[in-house]
Amino acid sequence: IFIRMGTSAGIGVEPGTVVITEHALNAQLRREHRQVVLGEVISRPTILDQTLAQALLMCQNDPNIPSTLGSTLCAEDFYEGQGRLDGAFCDYTEEDKEDYLKRAYTAGCRNIEMESCAFASLCHRASVKGAVVCVTLIDRLKSDLMEAADVARYDELVRRPHKLVIQFVKRQIGLKIKESREAAATAKSAQQQPPTTEAAAVAS
Repeated sequence: IFIRMGTSAGIGVEPGTVVITEHALNAQLRREHRQVVLGEVISRPTILDQTLAQALLMCQNDPNIPSTLGSTLCAEDFYEGQGRLDGAFCDYTEEDKEDYLKRAYTAGCRNIEMESCAFASLCHRASVKGAVVCVTLIDRLKSDLMEAADVARYDELVRRPHKLVIQFVKRQIGLKIKESREAAATAKSAQQQPPTTEAAAVAS
């Protein structure tokens, strides 16, 4: 199992929300990762393990930390690729930005980052169960910058994905220990059972 943890910008969710990625979408809102290999554009699917995503969500036991499943918009850069208005270059309007983000929201996206497509494509290609768990720092439908209150609690916010994944790991270890103990108890019980009539007759 590979799990990517990190920060992200939210789309229609409050800052501090932990988003567990169901689908990784590229900047064109497609479930694919494009890579240039030997001058040719190769497209590979961005598939994440849905059972793993559900298991991670079930491990969220803190009522003060909102968590949700959702698609992740994977941008190619921090500014224009995410529709920001505060970069060195900006050849679109605020209305253009809002339209794009709303289309992403309608497509199921609940956050934006820049790694999920490559990560999901790699995991799927390698037949490895993969998951992406990111906390949102802002809601891009409302602002391009973090609010002062969220800046003040930044250290706590960035630890939220780690807390969730730690709970998942603990649960998995607990399940393994339980299975091991049950198997040992079954084996011990089988050894302590008296021989059957057939077995006793053969022994005599």
